[in-house]
Amino acid sequence: MSLNKTLVDMDFLLNEAPREKHFITGAQAMAEAVKRASVDMAIAYPITPQSEVMHLVGDIFAQGHIKEYYRAEEELGTMSAIAGAARAGVRLFTATSGPGLLRGLEAIVS
Repeated sequence: MSLNKTLVDMDFLLNEAPREKHFITGAQAMAEAVKRASVDMAIAYPITPQSEVMHLVGDIFAQGHIKEYYRAEEELGTMSAIAGAARAGVRLFTATSGPGLLRGLEAIVS
């Protein structure tokens, strides 16, 4: 499956692009940002409060905007997968809670 993405000049986006106002949740805003950021991979571990964000990112994956979507088994596995993918040069996204980050921090800083 090929993803056809078009790069848009930032000056155009910030100054000239037409705008519409929408009322959306924070989770919907994050999912839209992931879609626009040309993310290659999303790694999820469902934990409150980010479960809704990763559910919406999963919908973006189903629409074909993200190449890979991986559901990890626990926090340390999530952060290990993130560390490995980031070191390989993959543009990726995840979301977590404060305690989830602390549980997986070992994989990021080592």
